[in-house]
Amino acid sequence: RFNIEAETLSNKLSWTTSNESGVKEFMVERSDNSKNYQPIGSVKANNSSTQNNYQFNDQHPGDGTNYYRIKMIASNGESKITAVKMVRNKLTAAPKLYPNPAHAFINIELKSAIKDNSAVCISDANGKIVYRQNSYPIIKGENRLYFSTQALPKGAYVVKILMHNTILIKRFIKQ
Repeated sequence: RFNIEAETLSNKLSWTTSNESGVKEFMVERSDNSKNYQPIGSVKANNSSTQNNYQFNDQHPGDGTNYYRIKMIASNGESKITAVKMVRNKLTAAPKLYPNPAHAFINIELKSAIKDNSAVCISDANGKIVYRQNSYPIIKGENRLYFSTQALPKGAYVVKILMHNTILIKRFIKQ
């Protein structure tokens, strides 16, 4: 048995064996296209004939679809590969924008699984760009982006944040 659970910013792999006599280790492999797999970690086998339960946490999944398989490596060097399992990940949690309506500023809170540079763009209701920053640093974990809205006239605005090849969109009103 082999299962994957997508968690907020990681994937939890679990598997059970019923007889693994002669098995040295389990190599966990990941792919973003289901063809080219790379080892991302290994788990030492208990090497017993009883039922064993194993877990592995992938702390750095790719954005989008991730394919996993487990290679069981025997002490004599032979190996067997499990069926492939797939899971979809979103590396950025949905952002929170506040206060809305805004007066003097807006804050945007977002969580990222990786360190990255993002592009930030604020447009008015007509699509005219009123603010742009092409390289806004994003750290792994919690991020808070702060923008002054004092120079903006009253109206509706759209914030677009491009990171991890994903566009995050939030709307706000300036009063």
